[in-house]
Amino acid sequence: GADGLEQAGWELGLLGSIPGSGRATRRILNGQDAKDGAWPWQVSVRMYGSHICGGSLISESWVVSAAHCFDPRSTPELLASQCQASRPCGALLGTCSLTGYFRIILHPNFNSSTFLADIALVELEKPIAFTAAISPVCLLDASVRVPAGTPCWVTGWGNMWSGMQTPCSGCP
Repeated sequence: GADGLEQAGWELGLLGSIPGSGRATRRILNGQDAKDGAWPWQVSVRMYGSHICGGSLISESWVVSAAHCFDPRSTPELLASQCQASRPCGALLGTCSLTGYFRIILHPNFNSSTFLADIALVELEKPIAFTAAISPVCLLDASVRVPAGTPCWVTGWGNMWSGMQTPCSGCP
């Protein structure tokens, strides 16, 4: 099993707005730094050792992520470890463990041009052991209705404002 989960992520194509501009954007903006261990389900999807997307651990064997993160011609890795808190490409803190995957299931209606149904399930090669620092994302029962306007959190790495380079810009 893995030792923890990396605090990493990527925009998932959710629509928001650029403050004061009235324009829609596909980026999540105006975030804040996460504290170590604050989001124990966050994982990093990596290609050739570089962070490309985030995902959320939903069980010992499954991660949910964005479908656009997975190119059928490439083989991603999942970094499953509590090893860094602020930058997906910075120095790794603690013990990191790469884990492979058994299969990737893209939503059948995923459209790479419009990002419609931009969701994927990743079945891990081997289960991840839960610890105090590793746990699945909190999912509500399907019968629970969350009222519009209820504050919620979206985790991952993004930009503070439109046009700003991502935290990985300039990293090897």
